[in-house]
Amino acid sequence: TIAEASLSEIWYHSEAFDRFRGTAWMAEPCRSCERREIDWGGCRCQAFAVTGDATRTDPACALSPDHNLLVGARADADEAAPDFLYRQHSAASQGSPEFASSRA
Repeated sequence: TIAEASLSEIWYHSEAFDRFRGTAWMAEPCRSCERREIDWGGCRCQAFAVTGDATRTDPACALSPDHNLLVGARADADEAAPDFLYRQHSAASQGSPEFASSRA
């Protein structure tokens, strides 16, 4: 942890970061991709956030078997959110029948 070692020590020597250095850890399609030493398999955080597994191919890559998850998430984000439903505090403070029946 950062309380036990410097950030530099963690960055350069921790097992968590060392696991993803180089190309030996990569699975297909990264392992045989001509860009593997350019993008290093993409973003590990993004792979983990979308798939739950940091060793998966970055879903932002069109060659990733998980690319459809990212495309689907983007499509969902583009859909309009439902209208926000506001509470009617005035009904509660006036002792309205709607409020009274919901408390019973």
